[in-house]
Amino acid sequence: MDTDGDWMWDDWEIGNGFKPNSSADEQVATDPNEEDIDGDGATHFEEEEQAATDPLDPNNFPSGTVGARAACGVGTPSTVIAVNVSFGFHSGSHSEKYKVILEPVQGDTRTRKRDRTNRKYGQTETRTFTLPKGAKYRVTLKHIGTSPKYRDEPKPDYDYTLEIDSNDTDQACALVLDDPEGMLGVHGESDEYFASGKEVLLYTAWLTSLTRATIPTNQKRTKIGVAEEVDLKLKPISLPSPTWALTGTPGTSTLGPTAGISSILKAGKRACTPTAEATVMGKTIKIPFNVIQPTGERAVKDSESSFPAGSQGVLMRLKITTLPEDVNFSKLELIEIDQGTTNISGIFGPPTFAADTQHHPETEWTPLGVSNEWFNDCGLIDVEPPSSWGYGTFDYSIEVRWRVTGVENGQGEFLANRTQLMTMHDNSGKSSVQKMNRTATRTP
Repeated sequence: MDTDGDWMWDDWEIGNGFKPNSSADEQVATDPNEEDIDGDGATHFEEEEQAATDPLDPNNFPSGTVGARAACGVGTPSTVIAVNVSFGFHSGSHSEKYKVILEPVQGDTRTRKRDRTNRKYGQTETRTFTLPKGAKYRVTLKHIGTSPKYRDEPKPDYDYTLEIDSNDTDQACALVLDDPEGMLGVHGESDEYFASGKEVLLYTAWLTSLTRATIPTNQKRTKIGVAEEVDLKLKPISLPSPTWALTGTPGTSTLGPTAGISSILKAGKRACTPTAEATVMGKTIKIPFNVIQPTGERAVKDSESSFPAGSQGVLMRLKITTLPEDVNFSKLELIEIDQGTTNISGIFGPPTFAADTQHHPETEWTPLGVSNEWFNDCGLIDVEPPSSWGYGTFDYSIEVRWRVTGVENGQGEFLANRTQLMTMHDNSGKSSVQKMNRTATRTP
């Protein structure tokens, strides 16, 4: 029961400090059938009558239901938009009352109509609808009635105001209003109800992005690696045809096709900051991206090789990850370039093993794997005969470079310098190899 007609159930008013016999509470009124002022994804009826949660607190919503904030999660963009609808009677006679109705057409899992009715005759008010992004609605305005106190002509007086906007700051979402019959705005036709039989199509147009690479698992990220590809899609799919553009500082990034509901961003070959934009009926929505180059590398020891007993040799395989790991570099390939042998000492000095201390790097460009990894073998082997064993060291200096696979030729871009340290400890043939802070040691 709602004794005072302020859209709040009497029991809820009593339990929450309001007066069930006073419509003064109307300034914070809640429509028990539909309205969701706190934007938590649950109607006031669901909160007040079914779950006993606070319909005015966005952080207090029914357990087991999908509140907007719970669905979005901390740190992720919101999936709802607050839409402000101003409607009602604006002229001096203060005679009419209207109802605005939003009928879901596409993209809203809650299929029932959403509506708001003027609380009083002869007023224009602004009510807020919390709608999912990427949805389409059919908006109509219904004349509810004329105040019994109104004695003038015409009767009814069909003047009305209907305006729709949003203060949402998400660049990837915008209200798109298709109003071919001019239903929106301020109307003063008086004896003719201009909105009769008319409708406005309201789109909560939403530009979404999904990286084609599934590692890292966050495919909605806007920080991407050079040459990464991102699928861009507008929702709902019934939006009027958009035009696409690439702005910002795109470098060699590309975007295409430039028409249709979806497009593909191909990140540039070097660091840049492209912005993907789609314009629908004069409204531009956009997603800015940050394209990152490789900045370094990290290694773990993947395995060590075995050798026959009594024979000299040590060999390890490194799994090397190109950094940073929060983007994907699987479109890249890397190569080691020999920078010479240094710090030769002991048994490895000339003339004994001078020819055997030359580095044998990965001379072919190696594509990175889906997790930005490649494998590298390094070792000290075949130091023979045993009579030559003794203390000695030498270092390999190695430069690592990267480029985009299948797109670039030449030496690409510098990534890192590596040093590979080779050591034989004594005449037992005990040997070690050290590279990228990983070490393997073996005794024959």
